[in-house]
Amino acid sequence: MQMIQINNSEIESFLSLNDGYPAITKKEATLRVAKAIEEVKNGSAKLLSQEEYNEEMNEFMKSL
Repeated sequence: MQMIQINNSEIESFLSLNDGYPAITKKEATLRVAKAIEEVKNGSAKLLSQEEYNEEMNEFMKSL
C-alpha cells in the first residue's frame, strides 16, 4: 500500500479518503495477522462455509 499526499483542498474534499476504519500501526497489523494464523493452526478460528461467505460478500457489495 502506498500513501499519497494531496495538496489541493478542493480535490481532497472531493475524494473520500476515510474508509471509516481507524488506522492501525504496522506492528498492530502484524500482530493481528499472527493471531489469525495461530487461530487457524490451532482450530479455534471461525471459518465460513462457501455459502456463508457468498452471503456475507453479497451483503457487503450491496452496502457499497
